[in-house]
Amino acid sequence: MGLRTALVKSVDERRQSWLTEAFSAFLASPSKSEWESLVSESAYVHHLVKTILALGAHGECVLVGRGAPHILPAATTFRVRLVGPVRERVAALSRKQGIAERDAARQVRTTDRERSDFVKDHFYKDPTNPSNYDLIVNACRFGVSQSAELIVEALQRLQTAARVNRVGPGH
Repeated sequence: MGLRTALVKSVDERRQSWLTEAFSAFLASPSKSEWESLVSESAYVHHLVKTILALGAHGECVLVGRGAPHILPAATTFRVRLVGPVRERVAALSRKQGIAERDAARQVRTTDRERSDFVKDHFYKDPTNPSNYDLIVNACRFGVSQSAELIVEALQRLQTAARVNRVGPGH
C-alpha cells in the first residue's frame, strides 16, 4: 500500500469499529502527507485480498496467516494450520520475550482472539474448523524442523496424488 509498516500493523488483524473508521476519515485532512491517517481496516483487507490473490495466481509461495487459506481456492492451495497447547505457547513466549508468564498468557489470548475475529469478520469462516485445512500440525510437539519436514512431505504426497489422478492409474 506504500505505507509505513507500523501504520499497517495498526489495522492488521485488529478489529476497528466502523464508527472509528468513519470519524477518522471525516476528521482527517486528505492532504498527501496525511493520507496515512485514512488507512482503514477495510482498505487494508481489500489490499490484502488483492495481494494474496496475486501471489496465489503466481503460485509456489508460502503465505503465513492473514486469512490466506480462506481467500485462495482449496483446489490449488495446500492449507496448513499450526497449533499447540496454550500452556506451551505461553511458556515459549515468556522465554523468548523475557516477560512474566501472566503477561505472555494475556498476549497469547489477545493474539488468538484478534486472529480468529479477523478471519470470522472478514472471511466468514471459523479458523478453528479442521475442515478448512489439509493438514493440522502440533508445532509444539514436533518443533520447527520436524513440522516443516511434515508439511513438505505432505505437500509432495498431495502433488504426487494429483499427478497420478491427472494421468490416470496404471499410466
